[in-house]
Amino acid sequence: MLKRKSVAVVMLIVSLILLLSACTSDKTAKTADEFTTLMEGKGFTVLDVTEDTETNGLANAVLIAMNDNYQIEFYDLIDNESGEGVFYNNQDIFDSANSVKTMSTEVSTSNYNYYSFTGGDEFYLIARIDNTMLYCVAAKDYKTEIKDIVKELGY
Repeated sequence: MLKRKSVAVVMLIVSLILLLSACTSDKTAKTADEFTTLMEGKGFTVLDVTEDTETNGLANAVLIAMNDNYQIEFYDLIDNESGEGVFYNNQDIFDSANSVKTMSTEVSTSNYNYYSFTGGDEFYLIARIDNTMLYCVAAKDYKTEIKDIVKELGY
């Protein structure tokens, strides 16, 4: 009986270690081409607006995937440090513009950040992997659809 409990405890500890290591493993960023392919496959129109976007030299590419209801922006920034800086800057902008939030989610790991919330009638989302970032502000009616797409993208 004692041996069974010991084995069960050891298995539980090993399972927890494996689970925690899986949760903290690095995510792999999508390329601009991968983002375009996935979004066009979902019926979005994808525009390269790199030349039209003021990025202060921080972005290699800026893409907007649009449908009739909302758009999701993709940023390929020059390095991971820029990715983190742009993510946290946008998070601060979201926070300062919205004092009333419901259903907020925030996740941070070594190369990944995710922040979303509903404020009023709007849904806000930013997600970063390494030097890439997704950005979306849309009507809250599309929250589930947007989160599903972001998840499919791996963010």
